[in-house]
Order: sequence, then C-alpha cells, then structure tokens
Amino acid sequence: MSKAAVLTLAVLLALVLAASAPLVRAQPGIATDPHVAAMLAQVDPAALYQAVGDLSGEWPATIGGEPYTIRTRHTTSSEGLLKATQYAGERLEALGLEVEYHTWEVGTPPNVIGELPGAGGAEEALILCGHLDDLPDGPVAPGADDNASGSAAVLAAAAILSEYTWTCDLRFALWTGEEQGLLGSRAYAVRAYNSGDQILGVVNLDMIAYNSATFPAPAMDLHADSTLPETVDLAHLFDGVVDAYGLALEPEVLVDDTLRTRSDSWAFVEQDYPAILAIEDFDDFSPYYHKVTDRLSTLDLAYYAEFVRAAIATVAHAGCFPRGGLMGHVYDASTEASIAGAAVTLEDSLGITYAVSSDGTGSYTLEAMAGVYTATVSSPGYLPGMLGGVVVPTDTIGIQDLALTPVGPLDWRIYLPFVGH
Repeated sequence: MSKAAVLTLAVLLALVLAASAPLVRAQPGIATDPHVAAMLAQVDPAALYQAVGDLSGEWPATIGGEPYTIRTRHTTSSEGLLKATQYAGERLEALGLEVEYHTWEVGTPPNVIGELPGAGGAEEALILCGHLDDLPDGPVAPGADDNASGSAAVLAAAAILSEYTWTCDLRFALWTGEEQGLLGSRAYAVRAYNSGDQILGVVNLDMIAYNSATFPAPAMDLHADSTLPETVDLAHLFDGVVDAYGLALEPEVLVDDTLRTRSDSWAFVEQDYPAILAIEDFDDFSPYYHKVTDRLSTLDLAYYAEFVRAAIATVAHAGCFPRGGLMGHVYDASTEASIAGAAVTLEDSLGITYAVSSDGTGSYTLEAMAGVYTATVSSPGYLPGMLGGVVVPTDTIGIQDLALTPVGPLDWRIYLPFVGH
C-alpha cells in the first residue's frame, strides 16, 4: 500500500471513529446517510394520526385484544392511564423489545420502557421519551398534543429504529406523573444514576404537533442547559439534522430558558445526564393546553411528521449508529494499471446504496453503515463487475481491491465478476 493510501486510511479511520463517538460537538454541516434517510421515509402520518387518536380517546383503541376508549390519562385516574400504559407496552413488546413497567409509586400507573439492546453487550444507552399522562383532572382529558403526540412519536420511532442494529442500547420511554412534577421520570433518573447507568443522551418529546395556520413558520424550540455542554451539543445536533435532511422545521436552540425545567428532560439533567426538551414553539403555543379541547383535530399532521423525523434522525446521529468504512484500489485485470474515475457502489439487502468514484490513482474510500453489501464497479471500456458478501466492519476500515476486465473487440459479455483480493 502506498504512503498516500496509508494516510487516506488513517484520515478515514479518524472520521469513522469520530462519527461513532457519542454526542459529537456540533459541526457546520452533518453528512446525511442513506440508511437514516430511509428511516425518515418510513414515518407514516396516517399511523401517527391513528396512534394519537387511540391515546386521546377519539375512538376505541385495541388493548389486550379488546376495545377500550381512553377518555383520560390523568395520573390519578388510574384506569385510563393504566390502559394507556398497557397500550404502549403491548406495542413495544410486539417489536420484540424488552419492556419494563417501572413502578415508582405503589398504586400509580408505571412508567413504560422498551429497550433495544445494543450489539456486543453494549453498556451505554440513548433514551427517546415523552410523558404519557395528561391534564385536566376530570372524566375527560384528551391530551392529544400534550402529550399523546410525544407518546405516539416515541412508539413510531421505536418501530423504525428497532429494525436496525445499534452500538448502544436504545430505550423508548413513556413517563407517568409528569404533570404532577416529573415524578415518574425523576424516579427513573435517580435509579439510573444510583445504579451507574451510562446514559449518553435523552431526547424528550413534549407537545410536538400543534402549529397554527396563522403562524408564519413551522417553528419549534430545543431547550438545553449550559451546565452540561453535551446537552447543548445534543440540541445543536437536533438542529443540524433538520438542516441536513431538509426537514420543514425551523428549530431554535434555547439555552437556560426557564421552560427547560418543566418537562421530563430536566429530571435527567438533575442527575448530570445530557437531556434536551424538544417542543413546539412557545410563541405559537397550543391554546388548548391542559383543556378538554386538546383534540386530534387541532393538530398539524405535516408539521408533526417532520418533528418525528427530526427526532429519529437525532437518535440515529447521536453516536450509536454502527459505522465503518471500505477502501481499496480499482485496476485493470490485464495490465494491473490503476483505473481513475471508476464508479464504485455498495448496495445492501434493502436496496440502500453508497457510492464513490476512484481517484486519480485508482483508490477509493467511503463510509457506510456497518454490514454486508454487494459491490458493483464500472468504467468506460470495461465490463461491469459485481462482488457479493463485501463486509463493512464496525468502527474500522475494510479493504477490498477491485479488478475490471477490458471489453474486447467482439466481446459479447455484459458482466463478469470481480477479481477481488
């Protein structure tokens, strides 16, 4: 391998390891990834609409195989909230997650946490969460925006993110007792701290679906606390993925605003865990807040779906995405001469691709999600080639040289496999 190739390997390895580090500092731009883009494309506004309607009592939800209308999720209205926790737990269990019903007070409906274990016995975790309980007190409390929207978003994200393997544990948490003073989340955060849990970051979704038609922009707020620089980094990461993936949102990062203490993320900041509150814009706050009129019909579904996409992208880019790289040399199988400008593409079983061209020396390097791919290579004057079973390892660089066969004057062949080594 040439000295230049060695330098390229070192630089790429540094980039890969930086990409895998937890909660990297905000950068001028975030490189998009086709796997993350595919995740965002899976967000279904109709499914979000259904889940919010289920949780806010617009129609009977299926719970335990039977219809039940959740008319209130107030913490002291134990039956309604208990049914809501069962609804959430059943859906997390159906995804194959390890579900914990965390009782923080006897006789009170529990927190619900679904965990997707990370690869290789990971000891660190990322949490995506929202509170499940609502207000006002009384027999009817729909709480569509506050916070069936955040709860349904957590369930939707779990369904998408659980299709992938991650290098840390992903936890999808729904808290109870938030409206009474962050009771459920605080009990969980204290337990996590006392047991030495390594929580890399917490993204808390609270009221994420109201956007009035008269407001000039799809604005939203990201609340962070300056005492933990990683918290500010996480807020800027959320802001950055919105820009990188072209989402129709206008985030504002607010540091040390008083609102940051009024939702479940604060319970984690109190234990020195990086946590942010993602919420609709305070200047366009829902007028139905804590009222019986907080109904599904008041929500902006397009805005809501973009908010969910941003949350998923934030989790995906927050440090547990299993990344690696591949590098090698493209050359003429007959003369062993380097081939510049050859198109190299990796495609996985989902049809997701990464592509790059070889440089002037015939070398190529690329970053990709760790996994197994089919590589294809092409260049004018050569037969196209294909090689299956190409492995991109996690947090390191795979080496794969690729040889192309020149097209002969009477060559009827349109494909030959690589000579690879």
